[in-house]
Amino acid sequence: LCYVPVAAWGTRHLPPGSCVALGLTLMATGFVPVALSSMLPSATGVDPWSGLVVLGGAAVFTFGIALANPFTMQLIPVVGGERLTGTYYGFFYLGPGIVAGGTSIGLAALWDAGSPMVASSGLVALGLVCAVGTQMLQRRGMLAAGPTA
Repeated sequence: LCYVPVAAWGTRHLPPGSCVALGLTLMATGFVPVALSSMLPSATGVDPWSGLVVLGGAAVFTFGIALANPFTMQLIPVVGGERLTGTYYGFFYLGPGIVAGGTSIGLAALWDAGSPMVASSGLVALGLVCAVGTQMLQRRGMLAAGPTA
């Protein structure tokens, strides 16, 4: 519903790398409510406010994806070059899949060990580190399309 307007806003207002960085920041921010909801006291074990807080985080996360994803797809040939574009797209999906699997295992172990705040904070930190790294690449001109792109 909002994917196209969010991507259009990004196209008008920011360079592609900054859109990716802002999207990653929004995705990281989407995990903050999960961390906060783990701190809410609940006598019954089920807190109705936790669900609403987490739903708000999911909405922020979704806007982050809508902003970052189209520009990420646009930047793959810029970063990797045009000669092996299909290979770069393949590695793009393989790398995050491996990282997501490893991160899920580690964070699930933390969550099961009774540290949901630490697990959620780890996701926030990972997203923010990636956003800062992407913005640094943008500022250094490493995400600018060349004359042949």
